[in-house]
Amino acid sequence: MKVIALMFFLLLSFSSHASPAGEDFNDPAPPAPAEARQLITAAKTVTDPPCANEAKLRGICAAVSNGDEIDTEPQKHPYRYTRKIFEASCVDMYNDSDEVIAQKVSAMWARNADRLTCTDTSFDVERGSIIRYAVNAKFDKFIWDVVSWKIDLNKVDESDHETVLDYVRDQIISYIGLSEQGTLESYYDHLRRAGAKHRDEQ
Repeated sequence: MKVIALMFFLLLSFSSHASPAGEDFNDPAPPAPAEARQLITAAKTVTDPPCANEAKLRGICAAVSNGDEIDTEPQKHPYRYTRKIFEASCVDMYNDSDEVIAQKVSAMWARNADRLTCTDTSFDVERGSIIRYAVNAKFDKFIWDVVSWKIDLNKVDESDHETVLDYVRDQIISYIGLSEQGTLESYYDHLRRAGAKHRDEQ
């Protein structure tokens, strides 16, 4: 009788600890890859950036105009303008993947699009977007970076109601037959492939 009671108790214990239907505790889900964890962290940073410091953007136009490099690690990101943008975006230059960097920078850019403008005697647009400023300076690296960061390329500047692509088109016309024409046409093609539009296309 005691044996039967013990067996009945063991049966009840097993039933109470059995896995619910559809669950398999012998085959747990694998942990998320490091890249997935980075993207989750980046998404949280984008929505609520605890380290965002837009004050780091001060002097960004001069950094683009001069194109100066900083002789420090990591050499993958040597330009002063890159450091300013990364610091304003909470980017970890040593650990963030290119995809996470693009997510953080594009989010910061969207929050500060009206601040990322330049006025300079060598620049023919009053408070023109810094991307147009880089086109005017023929600073290839900045333009390639902006495309890789998936920045919105279709902002219309209030001063002349033109987009980046409008500006490049006008610059090509101005430099027809000169050595700069080829460079500007490469900008146009690169920006176009990245989704840039003329104002009348929006």
